[in-house]
Amino acid sequence: MHIKMKPWSGKERLYFYRRSQQLSGQTGQITDIRVSYNKLRHLLIDRNMTKRALEKKAGITHYQMYKIGRNKDLNTSVLRAICVALNCDPGDIIEFIRD
Repeated sequence: MHIKMKPWSGKERLYFYRRSQQLSGQTGQITDIRVSYNKLRHLLIDRNMTKRALEKKAGITHYQMYKIGRNKDLNTSVLRAICVALNCDPGDIIEFIRD
């Protein structure tokens, strides 16, 4: 006998995910370290380059530049593209700050 259940709503999924994380002792986030792209901003200023020029040279999207402006996490392929375009290492454009 097959019992058909209704699909979970978004709130139900979120509740059970958070509850399972609490029970397992994992929060799923690292809250004491944040990312900063201030080094990238200084590098662009030193090279007299705009964000739009970096977008075109690295082949990244405007949304990815938006994430950089808001100090959000980026995919490593985006970081690699920026490093290739600027001929630098990841440590030259990104830093992690402990809170």
